[in-house]
Amino acid sequence: MTTVTSSSPSLYSAKAPAVTTYDNIGIEDALKAIRLRSNVKVNITDSVLNIKKYLGALTGIVNNVGTITQSTSDGSTNTLVALTASQYTNYSKVLAKLDTGSVSYKLSLSGVTAAAAISYKNNDVTANRIQSIAVTDSSANIGNNIVGLKGVLDSLKLGAITQSGSPTPIALTRASYVENLPVLAKIGTAYKVAMTAATAAEAVSYSGNARIDSIAITDTTGGVETNLDALQQLGVRLKKIEVSDSGASSGSSTLTNGKIDLTAAQLKSDALVIGKIISSYQLAVHGASLAQTSSLSTNKKVVTIDIVDRGANIVKSMAMLNKLGSQLSSVTVTDSDNSLAMTDAQLVTYDTLLGKFSGTYGIDVAGSSALNTKLLLAATGSYLGTSGSHINSISITDTAANISSYFDGINAQSKVSKVNVLDLKAPIVLTAAQLAAADTLGVDSVLSKIAGGYS
Repeated sequence: MTTVTSSSPSLYSAKAPAVTTYDNIGIEDALKAIRLRSNVKVNITDSVLNIKKYLGALTGIVNNVGTITQSTSDGSTNTLVALTASQYTNYSKVLAKLDTGSVSYKLSLSGVTAAAAISYKNNDVTANRIQSIAVTDSSANIGNNIVGLKGVLDSLKLGAITQSGSPTPIALTRASYVENLPVLAKIGTAYKVAMTAATAAEAVSYSGNARIDSIAITDTTGGVETNLDALQQLGVRLKKIEVSDSGASSGSSTLTNGKIDLTAAQLKSDALVIGKIISSYQLAVHGASLAQTSSLSTNKKVVTIDIVDRGANIVKSMAMLNKLGSQLSSVTVTDSDNSLAMTDAQLVTYDTLLGKFSGTYGIDVAGSSALNTKLLLAATGSYLGTSGSHINSISITDTAANISSYFDGINAQSKVSKVNVLDLKAPIVLTAAQLAAADTLGVDSVLSKIAGGYS
């Protein structure tokens, strides 16, 4: 095999002897030699700057090139070679020869896809040629590869990131968003995030963050309940809420099977937020007025209602409240100084309903028979176990005969406020002992409470 150096006077002569390889030849001479004889091989030795300058030309003759070596007289150290992603791919064979020839250079790549950037970083471990990688890719691809891009960033190789095409919100979980904020910072301010898997409290904390384009929440019932009002701040950016638990406890509220405790006012003001809940849930509504009860009772999501209203309104609506059955949880009278005006028949009819009354309230019973008065004030039945203790007064309306028959049961009852005898002309028949007992009681006797006199 004949070896010819780049200084041979016959190198470019058409009559030059046939050669196989040229050693230590400069790039420009190598290009001229190959133009004259396409079947020759060259082992190039040149400066890094010339190698950088002729990378494209070397790609065209790469099959003729054996090795590429940095000249010993070249003092260049880690010369930076800036390439686009397509150039990096096209020049790959030439770059491989630079690596075997120990040429001192570094690469700065641009226009690289997110997936390619991760691949380049992973494949650059031994040669360590890549100094920086600038990414250009779609918003979706950036989001899908953001964990890998964090690895590129951690290796100090990640440059700027540009969203190609029409940028769209980058889909990230809340955890991924926090973990990869340094990667997003490489995009600058021109990005939006479609966040998922955020708790309600976390979602509220991002209400003032303009980069968060939308938020989907996954949280416990208690977490949603606690932040229900504050979630309004997100407006249309709140996309959906998934309740993750089937039963939990939050403060003084007991939450079972996705039941959210809220006031009737919240049900109205937070309607937008509640409407975003896509998983199974129930509502326990507190502080509802009677005017709100009708619409609440037809809401299939409302499983319990706590009524808070004036006594007069409550008494007028007893029949409606009774129909609510188990949906009605409690009734609170707001004007406890005013007694509830009810008949003895209502006390019996609304026995179970009265058991749901809470707090301080009183009952004035009107038109009770002598027998029912006796039973109301002496019985230990369930409705007296609750409502009976709240009776302030009872007015009796009955015949003289009935008053006579049940005299012992009503005579000494201080809660009897008035007695209306239906047949005043008929006598009230008492024994001497009963009359003596009445005389002993004086004004506290039931006889002193008979309206219109008696005989």
